[in-house]
Amino acid sequence: MSLEEFRAIVGEIGCAMIGQTDQVAPLDGRLYALRDVTGTVPSIPLISASIVSKKVAEGAGSLVFDVKVGRGAFMTKLEDARRLAGVMVDLAGSLGLRTRAVLTAMDEPLGRMVGNALEVREAIDCLRGGGPADLRTVTIELCAEAAHLADSSLDIETVRSDLGALLDDGSALARFARLVERQGGDPTVVDNPDSLPSAPVVSDFVAPNAGFVTHVDARIVGISAVLLGGGRMTVDDVIDPGVGFEVLCSVGQHVDRGEPLIRIHASDQGAVELVTKQLSDAVLVGPSATDPMPLILDRI
Repeated sequence: MSLEEFRAIVGEIGCAMIGQTDQVAPLDGRLYALRDVTGTVPSIPLISASIVSKKVAEGAGSLVFDVKVGRGAFMTKLEDARRLAGVMVDLAGSLGLRTRAVLTAMDEPLGRMVGNALEVREAIDCLRGGGPADLRTVTIELCAEAAHLADSSLDIETVRSDLGALLDDGSALARFARLVERQGGDPTVVDNPDSLPSAPVVSDFVAPNAGFVTHVDARIVGISAVLLGGGRMTVDDVIDPGVGFEVLCSVGQHVDRGEPLIRIHASDQGAVELVTKQLSDAVLVGPSATDPMPLILDRI
């Protein structure tokens, strides 16, 4: 959409979604392609310039950065994530934006769904007041920080409570339906998520032995989803929106031998077999319980 339409939608319903376009930081698209082929996607200066330039071009007055940390993130180490967050906060601040970064855990997948349609279903569930507790917690924290940046007189604990109420009473879901409709989508999916694309083959990856889940590697799970067709290996690849995973376990959980750990949604049985070996490296079950990484690691 045009930048004018984007701003009109924000003014009308309070939110909109847009990526880099010919009007919004057009050079960023060319630079990102260059980063991709030169192996510099994880470069902190280039990440910061790319992210902040788009927000400035959109006309934002304040920003909350969700900086992921862990095996499934660009920044696998907390100190590197702090450095990235600090650069982005300083850069945005130098351009007059009120800014906060929240460092959140990404050792294991956030929520339970991995894949395009599956994640939309989970988002709808969260906006209806359900969904996994970790997804709800991180969502409320990010939104509370955004509200507090917009109006520092607000009590952040009250904001968190109010945000939870907006999820539980259906207000957030109704706003999402308006957003989908206004941006050219089908808002009936909100009441009928079963209309979203689905995969024809569903198969469970099960625990090889009894014990405690010690490891759910978000990076391997993500790469496995790409192998299913849920992401692109090359720019010409066509994404299958119905494939992906339901992650049925979490770090620290006790499981029995044969208990489903990950539900695979695939286009055919060959794809299931392709990712099964990957998943055996992604999910480890050991004799002793391991504490998961805290969801909120730092704020800058």
